[in-house]
Amino acid sequence: MGFFDSLQDGLNANADNASEPVKTQQLESQLESLEKSRVELCAQLGASVFDEVRLDPAVRGPREALVKEIEELDERRSQLSAEIAHIVAEAEAARAQAEAEAEAARAQAEAARAQAEAEAEAARIEEESRAALLSAQVATCPSCGGEVGADDYFCTACGTSLAAAQDDRTCASCGDLLLPNARFCMSCGTPVPAEPNEPEEDACALPEETSPEQPDEGPARCSACGEEVLPDYAFCTSCGAKLD
Repeated sequence: MGFFDSLQDGLNANADNASEPVKTQQLESQLESLEKSRVELCAQLGASVFDEVRLDPAVRGPREALVKEIEELDERRSQLSAEIAHIVAEAEAARAQAEAEAEAARAQAEAARAQAEAEAEAARIEEESRAALLSAQVATCPSCGGEVGADDYFCTACGTSLAAAQDDRTCASCGDLLLPNARFCMSCGTPVPAEPNEPEEDACALPEETSPEQPDEGPARCSACGEEVLPDYAFCTSCGAKLD
């Protein structure tokens, strides 16, 4: 054998020695996998024949302790499964109840909002009706019989003090003093019953003639107090002074 042949044989031997741990590891991994598969198959086989062993006294006798231990484990497994199912059912019931309560609260809030809006609308309509009624009210001056407003302190036609002319009559609804000859309360709009022997209006009376409107020259003011007055006022409604 030549020098080079001996050298090649040495290299091959070293290579085989170096790969030996790798091969061993691979074989051991395969063996472990086979052992695992065997255990699983044995478990399946044991589970399939367990009922036969448990019910057959001849077979069960030598294996009594093992069979009893397995039965106890199965009973415990059933208890745990039932407990888990109970917890899940309670959680589902609590969730459904919470959703129902939230929906009921939402519906209640919606109903309360709708009721509040309806009440606000009814109050608005009532206030508008009251304001319209008050705006249509007419009282008369006890001195000259001219029309006076709810906020007038003096008659615009003759200058009579309306505050001094109030009598002891009060509104049956709100209790405020009534102006003489008032048909409605100037505070709340409640109709005032007619006094005995109060003359009724002549429904056929012709309306008073009014003078042609004059061009607007700006608001007129009282020379005594400076308050704004209407052009056809003879006396100031604020201070009672005679107007020019």
